[in-house]
Amino acid sequence: MFLKADKWWVYKIAGGILTAVLLTVFFKVPITLSYWFGLGLLFFTFSALAVFGHLVNDFTDLKSDRIVGKQNMVAALGRTRSLYF
Repeated sequence: MFLKADKWWVYKIAGGILTAVLLTVFFKVPITLSYWFGLGLLFFTFSALAVFGHLVNDFTDLKSDRIVGKQNMVAALGRTRSLYF
């Protein structure tokens, strides 16, 4: 639940990988060590942004998630602890 990685393969990562492959082929980018480093950095950045977005979302709709019974990371951690996460 921490990374909300239970369904990452559905649409989150696959689109990014496909885009990277298509752009690599289209622009004929040479596959070097710096290419892999840049791709890894891009993947890490998008993953960090996704976690941040989920945290902000969970923090702002804590009450509505509780009403409908959705999982909420902030509710599991506690509001104060999630701020210093």
